[in-house]
Amino acid sequence: MAEADIRLLGLVTHHKCGTVWMQQVVAGLKRLLGYPIVGLWSDNQRSNIPETGPAFLVNWNGWLPSDLWQRNDFAVLHLTRDPRDVLLSGCQYHHVAPKKGEAFLHTPREDLGGKTYQTHLRDIDSYQDKLLFEMREKHAVTVAEMLQFPKNHEAVYELRYEALINDTELGEMRAAFQHWKLDAKSTKDALDVVWQTSLFGEFKDFEARPQQVRSHVFSGAARRWQSELPQAVGKIYAQEFGDALIELGYETDRTWVDSLPVDPAPFNLPDPIDEAPAIDTFADAQLSR
Repeated sequence: MAEADIRLLGLVTHHKCGTVWMQQVVAGLKRLLGYPIVGLWSDNQRSNIPETGPAFLVNWNGWLPSDLWQRNDFAVLHLTRDPRDVLLSGCQYHHVAPKKGEAFLHTPREDLGGKTYQTHLRDIDSYQDKLLFEMREKHAVTVAEMLQFPKNHEAVYELRYEALINDTELGEMRAAFQHWKLDAKSTKDALDVVWQTSLFGEFKDFEARPQQVRSHVFSGAARRWQSELPQAVGKIYAQEFGDALIELGYETDRTWVDSLPVDPAPFNLPDPIDEAPAIDTFADAQLSR
C-alpha cells in the first residue's frame, strides 16, 4: 500500500451484481498481497477487523457496519448493476440455485402454500408471471439495498457492472485500485487478477471457467433487459421501480419502456445445480455465508 492512511479495503456488491467475479478477485488479491479477508454480515463480525495492518472487508448484500463510515483509514469499492438485468439474472438463477448459500430459496413458506421460493418459481408457467414474482420478492430486497447504500461519501468509489464487463483495458478497475491507494506494483498485479477472473479475459471461453462460475453465471452480458424484458412487465416495473432506476442513475425518465420487445424469447433454464461448488480456486472460508 502506498499510503498508510488507507489500510481497510472494502468491497461491497449486491445479489447478482458481479458478486462471484468479485469473490474471485478479492480471494486472488489475498493470495497475492497476503491481506486477510473479513466477511462482514452483521455487527457480530466487527471484532474480526484487525486493529493493525491492511485487510479486505467484504459484504455481498450492500451493507457495512455504521462505524466504518467515521474512519479515515477505510476506502470501499461499491459495485452495482442495472436493476433490470439483476431481475433477469436473478429470476434465471433462482430456478436452479442450490441450497448452499441460497437458503431463502429452499425454505417452505406459508404464504406460498408450503412451497419454497424455488419450487413456486419453477411452477409458474408464464414467463411474465415468473418475472413479476421475482420482481416483488428477492429483487425488491436487492434494489432497496442499492438505494440504502451511502451515496457521495468520500470513502466510496462507485463501480458499475456494465462498465466493468466491457472494460477490456481495465481502466475502471485501475481507478478503483487507486482509490484503495495500492502502489504501482500492487495495482499492476491486482489488474492481472481481474483479467484472470473476467469473462472477457481468461474466462472468455466457457470451458475455461471454474465450475462455480459456470453454475452462477449463465450470461454475464450487460443490458439484457433491452431484448429479454417483456414490455408488459416493463410497464409494471416502471411503475414500481422507475424512481429507483432514476435515483440510481440508470435512467432519467420512463420512456425506456417504449422500446421493449412485446414478446421476447424467455431466457433458457439450465439443469438444476445439485451442489454448490467451492467458491473458487483461491477461496477463503470467510467469503461464504
